[in-house]
Amino acid sequence: RISSEDKREYRHVVLENGLEALLVSDPTAEKSSAAVTVNVGSWSDPESALGLAHYLEHMLFLGTDKYPDENAYGAYLNSHGGRSNAFTDQLHTCYYFDVLPSAFEGALDIFANFFIAPMFTESASERELKAVDSENSKNLQSDFWRQFQLYKYLSRPDSPFHKFSTGNMETLHDAPLRAGVNVRELLMEFHSTYYSAGVMKLVVLSSDSLDHLEGLVDALFQGVSNTGRPAPEFEGSPYGPEQLGKAVELVPVRDTRTVELSWALPPLQKQYRAKPWGQVSHLMGHEGEGSILALLKERGWANELMSGLMRQFSTFSVFTCSVELTAEGLEHVDEVVDVVYRYIAMLRRDGAQRWIHDEIADMARANFKFAHKTDPIHFTQALAGNLQLYPPEHALAGPSLTFEYDEAGIRGVIEALTPENMIMMLSHKGVEGTTAATEPYYGTPFTCRDLSPERVAALKALEPVPQLHVPEPNPFVPTDFDLKPVLRCVPVGEHVEPAPAAPACPVEGGGANADQRAKVTLPVRLCNSGDVVLWYKQDTLFGLPRTYVPVQLLTPVAYESPASCALTDVLARCLQEKLNKIAYDADISGLRYSVSNSRFGLDLSVFGYHHKLQTLLRAVVETLRDLQVEQQLFDRVKDRVLRGYKNFKQRQPYNHAIYFNSLFLEHPRWSHQEKEDALRGLTLEDLGLLQGKLLQTARVELLVNGNASPAEAREVAATIAETLGIAPLPRAREPDNRVVALDPGCTYVFRREVFNPEERNSCVDSLYIVGQDSSDLHLAATARLVVHLLSDPFFDTLRTKNALGYTVFAGRARLGEDVLAVRCLIQGEHPPDYVDGKIEEFLAEFRESLASMPEEEFASNKVAVRDQLLELPKNISEESRTLWGDITSGSYRFDVRQRIAEVLDGLTTADALALYDAVLLPGPGRRKFSTHVFGKAALDEGKTPASSQAAATPLAGETLQPVDDPDEFKRCMSLLRRPTPDPCLHRLYDFVEA
Repeated sequence: RISSEDKREYRHVVLENGLEALLVSDPTAEKSSAAVTVNVGSWSDPESALGLAHYLEHMLFLGTDKYPDENAYGAYLNSHGGRSNAFTDQLHTCYYFDVLPSAFEGALDIFANFFIAPMFTESASERELKAVDSENSKNLQSDFWRQFQLYKYLSRPDSPFHKFSTGNMETLHDAPLRAGVNVRELLMEFHSTYYSAGVMKLVVLSSDSLDHLEGLVDALFQGVSNTGRPAPEFEGSPYGPEQLGKAVELVPVRDTRTVELSWALPPLQKQYRAKPWGQVSHLMGHEGEGSILALLKERGWANELMSGLMRQFSTFSVFTCSVELTAEGLEHVDEVVDVVYRYIAMLRRDGAQRWIHDEIADMARANFKFAHKTDPIHFTQALAGNLQLYPPEHALAGPSLTFEYDEAGIRGVIEALTPENMIMMLSHKGVEGTTAATEPYYGTPFTCRDLSPERVAALKALEPVPQLHVPEPNPFVPTDFDLKPVLRCVPVGEHVEPAPAAPACPVEGGGANADQRAKVTLPVRLCNSGDVVLWYKQDTLFGLPRTYVPVQLLTPVAYESPASCALTDVLARCLQEKLNKIAYDADISGLRYSVSNSRFGLDLSVFGYHHKLQTLLRAVVETLRDLQVEQQLFDRVKDRVLRGYKNFKQRQPYNHAIYFNSLFLEHPRWSHQEKEDALRGLTLEDLGLLQGKLLQTARVELLVNGNASPAEAREVAATIAETLGIAPLPRAREPDNRVVALDPGCTYVFRREVFNPEERNSCVDSLYIVGQDSSDLHLAATARLVVHLLSDPFFDTLRTKNALGYTVFAGRARLGEDVLAVRCLIQGEHPPDYVDGKIEEFLAEFRESLASMPEEEFASNKVAVRDQLLELPKNISEESRTLWGDITSGSYRFDVRQRIAEVLDGLTTADALALYDAVLLPGPGRRKFSTHVFGKAALDEGKTPASSQAAATPLAGETLQPVDDPDEFKRCMSLLRRPTPDPCLHRLYDFVEA
């Protein structure tokens, strides 16, 4: 089943070797893509080598008999504008890539050989095992991974779900070595046993015809052997009576408070046509009047609630209701669980309701019909997974649509939600030091006990209460999906006849056909009064009934101090709380909003189906204008914001390294600690004072993009201006966002230990400043090309060959609004100064590779970068985010990517080398800022920030400058000038009939 709005062509074929393939022809596709899912995952790991399926996924990329070079795949994709990834799930393993259409056949051949004759060389096996171990190390302090593993650990020991699935050095090297097991031989055996054509699903998408794709797939994948072995089958739920009816308490890494109720259900995948869990999930996860969350918030016990079928496997399913608790909610956790069971009692009493099913099904049909188009790489990856779960005719619609009503099935789900069938998992810091056990792979402290017979009986005896009931019919369900007529764009003051149809992108190219590219237009200004600047763009590309409206209230009040920044954050969250009951109905009807604070003020956005968009927008701005915050709400939100600042310290070292680089180099920039310290002493009265100042004077700037007429766009702007009644903000008071001007020939290094003493990983994040690219197109184009040429060899050398860590990245970074930098980031267990040295070694060596690069290869990479620049957005959200970035940066250079592409064509190797030498190699012109975060592994070796700083020596031609305080550093440095907007884009436009 295919949406009537989907213009792609599909064909399902089965090759002679039994491999199933879904072919997708999309004449407008600017990238080709392929994905393969193999119906085997970590449940099939041998006990002697846990994590083997995941390890094999890593190894499959590293050379085949036909293409023995370990980096053949990555290098080919990078030089032809492509990318790739893979993941191992419990039951499936997925591999996928995209590439420019002209290079698709070559990439697909390399890809197909992964499944025909991989090499699994001994040297690559040893090195990639370190990457697997590093990936596991990255996850050890993640509460998500820790809790998921705890669920596995508490399951039946003989169940495949019980297995540790990621793998580490112990399970894939040390333990097998002690047992005399050859893991490389296991890899080859696993591949030959399970990687059979009969259990693989392939999806290919390209602009080529279906006949061409079928011939290509048949020629390249016919060599995949079919062992005749069916997909692995498993029996029995991992949760029996001995594993259920439990109460678990665990200590999280972050300061969080959650209670999660999980019920074991039978496998439900085959019931996808009716999706009996859907109505139960919709009702228990609802946030409007009569919902579980509404009552919990009224009592001050909860901040958020999520509910639904969280896990679905061939042998069981898990339905979950997870509640984020307040401090008071933690004290009343039994009553919180009581509220959930009272709601279940109401569902059990009232049973399934057809009108609710119809409302959900109707909305699902609309969402399926008018679905956003996604990147080919994500589209093929999802479809390849769907083919393992749904019959081919439902590969597209199966996950989305509800085809039939199953009252008995819905009641069956409700009846399964009993305390005897539940695991209650309570996560909070209050049990630290008092737990009875430790999960062996992640080290999570926990206690597991049986629910007492008395507690089980009490939960089963709970009755419904009047405060809990099903919602009213949803007023936001759209019914008008008509598209607005396309209008003609006319510069104000000019005669209609000779006026252009619309400001258009000037460069042709990329993979899209001429018809698609000819439809692309740029935003224009409809209004530029003292208090409101309105940008407008009518959708001419996607043809969907959706509109995207981002709004910025530009005011210095929101970020003038740590206190005002923190309070604006609190204000935005209080606004979300007040809107929650109506916004939830809008959200499930395909209409969403967001509100957040930024360094420039308050950001609002409303997006989705156009029909009732203005109704939601009006509710948002009226609620902002009339916002009254009660003490209980203020206290609850303040606590949540404070814990957010505190919990940032428990994130990954690379998050901290990036954060500190921004803290040192951008001005103004308040630290989380400054905001936390300021917020602790602030009151509800302080919030009221800030609220008055925030909405007193501001400049409102907005974009209306999509299925809206110019008159509707003006109405949106008028609604905001008239409702809020904000006085214009003088230009002199507009907030600033500047970047520190680093001295040439100087390398600045900030060193510190990780916040979390249990975090083993360290990180190096080095920024090499390129310059301000707002008006220098040659600089911008050359930098893009150099980074593109650098990125894949950087990964191949430092991750694959040198095994410095799992997270290895080289790419572009942006500071402030227009300062471009090259970012080299590596996270792993090696000491930061050692890693920094390896980065410098690589940069010196790669210079030779760049200088000797064949002209044909250089030209091919230019084409890849050019086509990436000219690639059309896939949907209106992607397009709007890009355009809105051009607006909020103050540059208004909507066609900058096209203008850079024009310059790119003329670049030479000499241009690339000149920038490379000036920016990346040590010397009198290089400006480098590097943050080194020291993790437990480095500290255990005696490598500390102090010892590393004492041992550091500058590279030839450079000055080495250690820094330790962002404020003191910025006081001693000058700031770069602000970007200058393009004056030709400030004219006003109007529209007439085409």
